[in-house]
Amino acid sequence: MKSVDFFTLSRSVQDRFVGAVTKRFVPAPVAQRLGGKRTAPMWFGIAAVSALGMLMVFVVGFGNLESSFAVHGRVGFALQFVFAAVTVFGVIRALADILRVQGLPYAPGIYVFPMCVIDAREPVFRVFAMLDLTSATVQGRDITLTFKDGVFTLPVVEGLTPESVKDDLTGSGSHLREAISLDDSAELVTLDPLHQPRFSSPVGPREAHKLREPAWGKLAPVVGLGLGLVVGGGLWFFHNRASDNRMFAHAAAKDDVASYRQYLKSGTYHADEVTRVNLPRAELREAESQGADALIAFREAHKGSGIQNEISAAIHEALVGELEKAKSAASIKALRDFEKKYPDHGLKAEFAVAVHEAYQRDLKAYLARNPARDKPFLAYIDKLFAVAEKTGPKVEVRLRRKASRSMGGADKVVEKSAAFNGEVSYPSHYFNDARSEKREAAFVAAVIDGLSKIFAPEALLFVAGAPLEDPPVDPKVPTIAVSYSAEWTTTTAISKRPRGVFVGITFPLDVVLQLPTDGKAYRYKGEVWKAPVTAGLAEDLKPGQVELTVYDAMGKDAMDSFASKIVSLFGKPPKGEPAPKP
Repeated sequence: MKSVDFFTLSRSVQDRFVGAVTKRFVPAPVAQRLGGKRTAPMWFGIAAVSALGMLMVFVVGFGNLESSFAVHGRVGFALQFVFAAVTVFGVIRALADILRVQGLPYAPGIYVFPMCVIDAREPVFRVFAMLDLTSATVQGRDITLTFKDGVFTLPVVEGLTPESVKDDLTGSGSHLREAISLDDSAELVTLDPLHQPRFSSPVGPREAHKLREPAWGKLAPVVGLGLGLVVGGGLWFFHNRASDNRMFAHAAAKDDVASYRQYLKSGTYHADEVTRVNLPRAELREAESQGADALIAFREAHKGSGIQNEISAAIHEALVGELEKAKSAASIKALRDFEKKYPDHGLKAEFAVAVHEAYQRDLKAYLARNPARDKPFLAYIDKLFAVAEKTGPKVEVRLRRKASRSMGGADKVVEKSAAFNGEVSYPSHYFNDARSEKREAAFVAAVIDGLSKIFAPEALLFVAGAPLEDPPVDPKVPTIAVSYSAEWTTTTAISKRPRGVFVGITFPLDVVLQLPTDGKAYRYKGEVWKAPVTAGLAEDLKPGQVELTVYDAMGKDAMDSFASKIVSLFGKPPKGEPAPKP
């Protein structure tokens, strides 16, 4: 077998071959099978497979929130580029092959001539000399020719019989050798269409046929790479954009936290919207189901979100619900707890109404327990509740011990008594600061304890205040201002055993119930007389011990009486609480 490029042959040989296959010149083919090699369908097939690959890469994971291939990265770009480049290359090669075949001056095919078999399916012919024929067989109209380098089965041309063709081909060996050995050009021209004749037509074209192949066909690799980059890159970009949109649509349809977080793992085009609006909105719904505390924490964690108004509205609604719970408890404590827990609740008007209703409820309950109060005192109580409602429940109990006007005279009288025990007998020593402060602290504690049983501490919280100024000034909070002194009654008493001289003492009491808006809202005055009691004292008590025991008991009894009077002034405690001692 030898190869012969048709387009390197002389024009005369080219024309002889074209004339031979068209049966215008001798030798005419005795068998033939038309049709070139199926390179164009092959390239179209490769292009189709590559296009299918592009489609598969495009659709795999498209819009799937769970897929890591939903948005293509470098690998996806490389695959689309390769598939696009091969697709373009295959189409160009197929079209170039089609145009090349259409530009051939002969019909591609396999032709059997007396001298040889010419495989002319490509411009470079494969020529099999008949002298190299190893066998020939006939089946129907087809003849099969076997050579060392190839086997051909093709139909015999019309007008000839397969058997006769077989006989001619297998029996022509000696004739062919003779023609070749003698270089008989006239005979060889009738046997071989590729034989160069000694003479050619002087009037025919002299320029040989040229292979007509489109220039762009030669640039198929370059064009394939270039268009592959454009097409593959375009598909990559379009896929990512469309897939991103589809993922966002799926996440928006589910509209839950998990879907939006899944989108953010690979989605980019709507990432800002999801981060600032969609995801916070979905998380807000979850926080709403967990109550006001979760919503407030949510607000702190999402200060940069784009749904601040929605967050504020949700918190407002939740706090309204919490306020309703506090109101349903029917206690001022629940409301104060609400205020303490949510200082920035933003429900000023609603909260004020709820507190007012709670105070009015407690006030009505108090008045129902204590109907027989004088009108000025009831007016004070009404004002006290109003002030506590607006400024808080704190009420201070403050005490002032006024200087005694008569205790100096009592000291002089006992000094003249036969039972005078010296300096320890002076009554003034037992009503000075050092001796009185302990009794006064117990008095304030007793008042606070008694009033705390009458009023709930959430409504009125009684606390010990600083000692009263002298003279008293208008208070900043509601105040129970108590003033008292220890005065000599002008009476004396002598005890033989234990020995001592004592005086009777009266304790004038002045109670002013003060409000920040009214320094003298209500006033109460009283007095407690106390005589010295020595009965029952141990006879062996030493001087000083006797006086301390007697006067301390008188002062304590007086302060206890004061506390009971003040507590009783306010009335009865709720049912179940012990009543103040009279």
